[in-house]
Amino acid sequence: KEYIYNETDGSWILPAGPKNWKAVAGAVDVDDSGVVLLVPKDSVSDILVEEARFLCVVGNGGSMSSRDGKQKDKGIPADSSVPRIQAVRSFNKARREDVLTLASASLFDNPNPVCSDIVSHIQAQFQDGIRGDSTASPLDRRAQRRLIHCESIRVSSLVQDDWVEAEAEIPDDITVLTDERRLFQEESGSFRGRSNFQLSPEVTNAYREINGAADGYPGWTVDRYDKWLFVKRDE
Repeated sequence: KEYIYNETDGSWILPAGPKNWKAVAGAVDVDDSGVVLLVPKDSVSDILVEEARFLCVVGNGGSMSSRDGKQKDKGIPADSSVPRIQAVRSFNKARREDVLTLASASLFDNPNPVCSDIVSHIQAQFQDGIRGDSTASPLDRRAQRRLIHCESIRVSSLVQDDWVEAEAEIPDDITVLTDERRLFQEESGSFRGRSNFQLSPEVTNAYREINGAADGYPGWTVDRYDKWLFVKRDE
């Protein structure tokens, strides 16, 4: 280690430069987005990541890769922690066979959880790869990068009574692809895009609540007529 002499008190200190820090958790790979946990190299063993939450877009045309993109084995590593995985929403994108799933995954009490840790588990559960994973299908890139995002990290100290939590906003390439900005979530019985009609009934009390594939429900339409709903499904 290289130390610097402190003339003020005559001590030798370790400089806080980039060579003395290590990215131990979160979006440590260059293509991933979200929170990155940086820790001094001599303090890596002094922290514990209590929880790390990830968001990813599943749907790579069935092409899958190993966890680190170098191993040929597509199985789950034996020493890997088991994440809690939940499918947030599934929908078709353009082609009917191109199904996307927005999935969340959480790892608990892991010393260094990174985005790559959840890849094998996601593939095992959904039988499909992460959108844009270049190690899965380099000739069929369905996104400019591997669409994994570290939403938040909660880390505690093992040497003193202290903890910290950090969060990161979902990037545009995930929000746009999954229409997260439009949310497809109901608010007081109406999608947010039509909520103004409910707030202003004097404008109209008849409008379309769900408009098929444009709202993430191919083949379904729901029209509102005051307090009545007319539901139709195309076969």
